[in-house]
Amino acid sequence: MSKKNPSPPPAADPAAITAAQGAANKETAIAQARLNQIEEVTPFGTSAYEPTGQTRDGIEMMRRTTTLSPGQQQILDKEQAVALGLGDLSEDQLGRIQANVSTPFDYEGLPGAPVADEASRKAAEDAVYGRFASRLDPQFQQEQDALATALANQGIGIGSKAYGSEMDRFSRSKNDAYDAARRAAVEMGGAEQSRL
Repeated sequence: MSKKNPSPPPAADPAAITAAQGAANKETAIAQARLNQIEEVTPFGTSAYEPTGQTRDGIEMMRRTTTLSPGQQQILDKEQAVALGLGDLSEDQLGRIQANVSTPFDYEGLPGAPVADEASRKAAEDAVYGRFASRLDPQFQQEQDALATALANQGIGIGSKAYGSEMDRFSRSKNDAYDAARRAAVEMGGAEQSRL
């Protein structure tokens, strides 16, 4: 017997293969979509799928319905009510703003702008110095009383050279503090005049 070469199988039809692959892909996509359409139940609510009775390209269409839990539904209702209320308020205020902006501004009856003059500068300086002095006065009175008591407790009498020397030193530090307060008041008065 002689061996004959078998004849090759007929060539595949590319159009038929493509059509078969497309149909398989479509069926896979439909199956995957159906597998993903599960009923969900969470503390926030539920989601369920139901057929719509319609088809598209031969595929049955589904509708997803989400139902919120009573608490979540109340929250949503309140958020929407607030949003609607804010919208109404905005519309109302826009109308008022429009009415006010369309009326020209009237300067009649307004006081004049502050003037930068020597009197206003002096008034500012005096006000600042007065604030400093209101703090320094009681502080220095208390320190002077404490110093007199301490000197007396040490046996240093009023009119003695040591007493006079200590009170002199105290007076110089007091004067320095008040001078510093006056300088600061002058600087702040100048700054206020510049601002005006």
